[in-house]
Amino acid sequence: MKQQTFPTWPDVAARLVSVAAGRAAADTIITGGIWVNVHTRETLPNHDIAIVAGRIAFVGPDASHCKGDTTQLIDAKGRYMIPGLCDGHMH
Repeated sequence: MKQQTFPTWPDVAARLVSVAAGRAAADTIITGGIWVNVHTRETLPNHDIAIVAGRIAFVGPDASHCKGDTTQLIDAKGRYMIPGLCDGHMH
């Protein structure tokens, strides 16, 4: 298995913000899944996750503003999504 290296936070931060704000396209959007929020212990149905350079840029009920012509879409309808290993309080 080939080891994958993710870009550093300073290298990708501006792109993450641009995607979350809808000014740039995500690499991948996982759509319609049941998001398990481990911080609040909620399960939130019909949520999307937008991903850029292997990092989560946006989580919410509609990530259509993050979609571009080359964005890969993954249908997660009825499946649980647990975005792991992310720092939810990054400053």
